[in-house]
Amino acid sequence: MQEARVELYRALIAAHEHSNLAAAAHSLRISQPTLSRQLQELEDDIGVTLFHDSGRRKLLTLQAQELCAKIRERLNDLDQDVAAWRSRSVCFEDQELRIGGRIALISRLQRQLPARPCLVARDMSSGEVVPALLRQEIEIGIVSQLPPRSEMIARKFFTEEWGIVASRGLLRATRVDDIRRLMISQPSLAYSTHLPELESLLSHYKVPMKSLRYSRILPDWNSLIACANEGLGWVVAPLGFCENAPKSLRIIRIPASVVAPSNFHVVARRELLKRAGFREWFARHV
Repeated sequence: MQEARVELYRALIAAHEHSNLAAAAHSLRISQPTLSRQLQELEDDIGVTLFHDSGRRKLLTLQAQELCAKIRERLNDLDQDVAAWRSRSVCFEDQELRIGGRIALISRLQRQLPARPCLVARDMSSGEVVPALLRQEIEIGIVSQLPPRSEMIARKFFTEEWGIVASRGLLRATRVDDIRRLMISQPSLAYSTHLPELESLLSHYKVPMKSLRYSRILPDWNSLIACANEGLGWVVAPLGFCENAPKSLRIIRIPASVVAPSNFHVVARRELLKRAGFREWFARHV
């Protein structure tokens, strides 16, 4: 489509979508006489009567309505092509990249990424990441389970082992009997989405589930570890969240045969591969 012709076509679409020419002209940010001139120019150019009078109003003829439907479809395709071209032509490193996941995990990823592009962190659970990606609220995310979706690309980020975390006042030694005594006598500070790991641990130490007492079930590892440090109970936590734990806490690594390590992945929308430089950045740094 020629640029001048596109302008005339947009004038016709605006006239069709608004109740009067004044409103149509306002939507195009032009004067009403200019819009009237454009419509007359289009009518002369294609040799088709576009309007007929209905009292004080001008209504589109049936031919003009059919033409509008075809033009609108072509213009939408044109707008999408232009948007895609702009997205590809802008340097990827100059763009903002929204990343979703737990803040502790995002911080861990940021340590291995270059300063550009600018990363904007969005704190959310692993289960919230994929819906946010599909709604295009974020560009990349960190998840503990791979999404079975063709719209996503993924790379393994790291493997996380698990540990038992409790204050040294509650867990004075690391013998099996001491750990069993802790589990039976003290409440569990559980992470709401990781109860299967807790069940595996209890089975290993031969602690009946019915004897387990919950103190708090929270969706935040940092809060749970802080509660454990206050002596409010014990928690099964990923060791990565215990890197900066205070010395007043005792941390016991759980063997992989007892609680399987968790694999975390960085996922992104597949359409981002069309952005200039994204494929190379994702492969090099993630």
